[in-house]
Amino acid sequence: MADINQFLVGIKTKHLSYELHDGKELDLMISGNKPLAMFYEDADIEPSDSYIPEEEFDRLVDQGVACKGEYVVEGAVHPKTGRRIRTRYVLYARQDEQWRIPAMILVLKTMRRTSRGPDEGLDRMIGSLLGYTNDQNDEYISMGHYGP
Repeated sequence: MADINQFLVGIKTKHLSYELHDGKELDLMISGNKPLAMFYEDADIEPSDSYIPEEEFDRLVDQGVACKGEYVVEGAVHPKTGRRIRTRYVLYARQDEQWRIPAMILVLKTMRRTSRGPDEGLDRMIGSLLGYTNDQNDEYISMGHYGP
């Protein structure tokens, strides 16, 4: 299920001069052009409903090419279901870039504790950890809504 943020990001990013990594993470990681891939979804969905390509990426882990990390965020209580909303992040890094997993988890924890809206610094960190260049991050940031 897409939320409004994904919709707005889609509108914003279709005007970028470079291609996003979405849907190409595995190939980019295998070719050495992506150091970290990050996926997220509802932590409480049935495994058969998951859209995270864990089987494909777990093969890289089994081969010693990549490593895997997970982080679950507890959110607010959903008003209709009465259950706490939980988001599961699954991260894969090339073996020589494994430091990026705890770094990204730190950024996610920081974002959760401090952000009340778009944060240029955190967005730059996320982009860099995911393998985007400084120029690509600059372009992405220039399309955002940052300020007081």
